[in-house]
Amino acid sequence: MTATLVSASTVTFGEYAEEWLQSRPDLAVRTVELYRWLLRRHIAPTFGDVSLDEITPAAVRLWHAGIAREHPTTAAKAYRLVSSIMRTALVDELIAKSPCQVRGASVEHAPERPVATMAEVAEMANTMPAQLRIAVLLAAWCQLRRSEVRGLRRKDIDLLAGTLSVNETRTTTMAGATVVKAPKTRAGRRTVAIPGPTLEALLAHLEEFIGMDPDDLVVPVTDRVLGRAWNRARLAVGRPDLHFHDYADVRVMPTSGRCPLSAVMSGSKMSA
Repeated sequence: MTATLVSASTVTFGEYAEEWLQSRPDLAVRTVELYRWLLRRHIAPTFGDVSLDEITPAAVRLWHAGIAREHPTTAAKAYRLVSSIMRTALVDELIAKSPCQVRGASVEHAPERPVATMAEVAEMANTMPAQLRIAVLLAAWCQLRRSEVRGLRRKDIDLLAGTLSVNETRTTTMAGATVVKAPKTRAGRRTVAIPGPTLEALLAHLEEFIGMDPDDLVVPVTDRVLGRAWNRARLAVGRPDLHFHDYADVRVMPTSGRCPLSAVMSGSKMSA
């Protein structure tokens, strides 16, 4: 990896972690941001000044357990990062064996997602500012992630066919910068059928709020504006447990009239 790291006894984990990040141009901007936050908040306070070869399995186990008691998801993310860095250190022959030996520590056990009724989805959409109601409908009924809703442009919508194409995502870094890019995978770049009622709402939205330029954004607001509007809407309907998640796995169940609202809003919460 680097010719400067000659002996593990002279290299601290913090120094090596920084070089590891510098050697990873393949990482997305928000991924680097997440990694730096994890290092600063949860990893460096324990291992930052410790030499690579002095970090033991017992130390890693105690460190992970300390985070996992309060923040199990964050603990899994932090553990995976430390493990990746240590695997590279092993390849660089700076350590004889990785100290990351905690079985199952890298696995995230997400809690069951809350469920909203179809009526609640409609009520929350109606509680949103008029120009933002379409964001809730696209998330709930077209299974769009938040970044995909924000990246949708007029040219991506085929009103005659009743479809939309996901070609771009827009995210916001912790520093407030907007990152525009194509979906991560081929599966992410897809064409989605728009249900009839949502198509009607989308047409009305385009006519009232969006210009005629093909590149005009369908939801041209910042992440912060969208987040605040959603938070007010979910509180207004008495469902503070619902989140506008970045996972498009909504499944409508007409027989019960309920649907998981896993695509209706969360930012990358890093407040642990």
